[in-house]
Amino acid sequence: MWKDNDAIIDQMIKGSTGELWGVRLEQSDHFPILKHLLDLTNAKSLIDLGCGAGDVSRVWKQEYCGLDLDWVIEKVSKICNPNTSYQKIDFLKEGVSSLETSDCLLMNAFLDVQEDAFEILKDICSSKKFKFIIVHRQQITNKLNIKEKKYASSYGNSKVPSSYIAWQELQQLLEIYQISPIIKWSGDFHSFLMSLK
Repeated sequence: MWKDNDAIIDQMIKGSTGELWGVRLEQSDHFPILKHLLDLTNAKSLIDLGCGAGDVSRVWKQEYCGLDLDWVIEKVSKICNPNTSYQKIDFLKEGVSSLETSDCLLMNAFLDVQEDAFEILKDICSSKKFKFIIVHRQQITNKLNIKEKKYASSYGNSKVPSSYIAWQELQQLLEIYQISPIIKWSGDFHSFLMSLK
């Protein structure tokens, strides 16, 4: 599971520097999609929930705050990208109320490693704390009511939830919020921009 662990920390740092994947965020195959969605918002402030190393701060030229677990912030974010703003939170314990108001909330490969991605997304939307929400690299499926819990390998061979959002669930949100564009990245992973106000 996801915990303060030297192997996880080491691989997160190597992911940020490009040593792990062979490229840094800016050269990755998914970066053009993320950059396009960020540019569409015209936002002045960005909260990066589950920021990891805080790599998005290198490409976001406005107000930025990366949020993650205390040990991630101290041992990864501040090492890889020290000249930016971070806030330590345990989102699963503290919930949506712990999030500050911002123009845009980014969840880059965040929801898909939570137990119930759709419920978290609904709660964040209904908080009305953001004008825009970007969900980047989220698994979306045609299956509804997926009950079985699946896990995937992550940094340091840790196991994390592998959570889907069903297209039908996303359709429920489309009736309330504008969701556009929805861009396929790889396999069943997609990225999308939500306009809430």
